[in-house]
Amino acid sequence: TFIGQHTGFNLGDSSAPPHGSATMRLNISVPEKPRTYRLELPEIYSAYRIYVNGELLAQMGDPDPERYRPLTGNSDVMFTASGNIELVIAISDYSHIYSGLVYPPSFGNAEAVRQLLSARLLIRSGVAVVALGLGLFYLTLGLLLRKRDGIGKPALLYGFICFCFLGYTCYPVVKTVMHSGLWWYTLENFCYIAMLALTMQVTGKLCGYRGKTTYIFPAFGALMTACTLFSSVIATGGAALQQAWSNLIGFYFIVCALYLTAMAIYGFWCGGVQSSVMLCGVLIFDTALVMDRLLPDYEPILTGWFAEWAGLALVLCTGVLIAQDILQKYRQHRAMAGNMESMRRLMDTQQAYYPLVREQAEQARAARHDLRHHLGLVRDYAAQGDLN
Repeated sequence: TFIGQHTGFNLGDSSAPPHGSATMRLNISVPEKPRTYRLELPEIYSAYRIYVNGELLAQMGDPDPERYRPLTGNSDVMFTASGNIELVIAISDYSHIYSGLVYPPSFGNAEAVRQLLSARLLIRSGVAVVALGLGLFYLTLGLLLRKRDGIGKPALLYGFICFCFLGYTCYPVVKTVMHSGLWWYTLENFCYIAMLALTMQVTGKLCGYRGKTTYIFPAFGALMTACTLFSSVIATGGAALQQAWSNLIGFYFIVCALYLTAMAIYGFWCGGVQSSVMLCGVLIFDTALVMDRLLPDYEPILTGWFAEWAGLALVLCTGVLIAQDILQKYRQHRAMAGNMESMRRLMDTQQAYYPLVREQAEQARAARHDLRHHLGLVRDYAAQGDLN
């Protein structure tokens, strides 16, 4: 429910400025017996004050337009109430693409809400730790084997993919642990776009395709990644600029889905056993994109959004492919190293026997010389008739 003066906001007018200030009010009926309640406060863009029954309980940044200071983060408040609860949130946003209360908060018994928030934080932290561990392992492996192009480069790329996945999935965890400005949002977008660009670059090579598109589509992804660095400029721009950026991001997701699907089908069609794993990951990614369009208002309770599930599927499937590729090339390197060692030993043996062979050749040459000399002498005696 919106009440009061709306500065800048003009609901239903897409040409109006996308920033301004507003007040949200909500009445909640609870039992008459006093109880302790907890209200989750997810990120509210980009500064707010919350009042419960007229009492100021929390503030993030400064929503006063004259002293506006953006600050976002995940928080919660506890209070004791009975009968009727009036929630009033004064919000201002002049610096973000989102505005106001975007994510629905949870409200209820203090202990139940605490358990919900703790379980959500634990799940997200676990995913972040796994991504961090994989990233560090493959990055270290890539640095140690950087002189081997067939092994070091894929390992490094996958390490960066894991760090990019970590960069946008750990966003809620970071915002729960510490409150900060809006630059984390730019980092989140940068990591997600970069992860898809790196995945496109790796997938084409893993699936055995060597056409020019293996360079064109990753280059488009690199360009989009660079554009995310200007998210702060887009956020403070007009509604038309923000809508154009949103449409461009949507187009980029569609391009990524089509390219990854084509590469996975190509590899599977060509008989690549590994490509079936990538095909499964890409199908999950495609399904997540479709569901994100079909259910735009979906909000996860414990786990992540569709984009996060899609990213997790791509990261895990790409990791399986790269691990198999690295193992196969490592075996080839070991086989080549074994062959080179055998050849080296054979050369050492030949070098050791060469003096003996040369000495025997000299003896054979001397024996042939003596034999020719004796045969010539016998022929001379035979020609003279002197056989005695």
